[in-house]
Amino acid sequence: MLRGLGLRSNFAVSSDATHVVVQTYRNRDERTRDWTLTVVELPTGRVVGERPIGAVSAGLVALSAHAERIAFTRTDTDREVRVFRRDACGG
Repeated sequence: MLRGLGLRSNFAVSSDATHVVVQTYRNRDERTRDWTLTVVELPTGRVVGERPIGAVSAGLVALSAHAERIAFTRTDTDREVRVFRRDACGG
């Protein structure tokens, strides 16, 4: 469940339709948000991984089959694609 978190509309569904990754945030103060990529198992809705990405949200997100890998770009000037293994994200 994602109660108490803000959501951004960017999301991706894994190619095998078993998981979704969404961007969530918590307000640190009036001007700063702490962003996290949150992996949710479908159809249970159980959070199975989280990857904090800092004060800059992701522009694009992608998710591999079984959510084994999460890829994203940032919305600031850094357009580097970053890829993480879900097992390195906790959950």
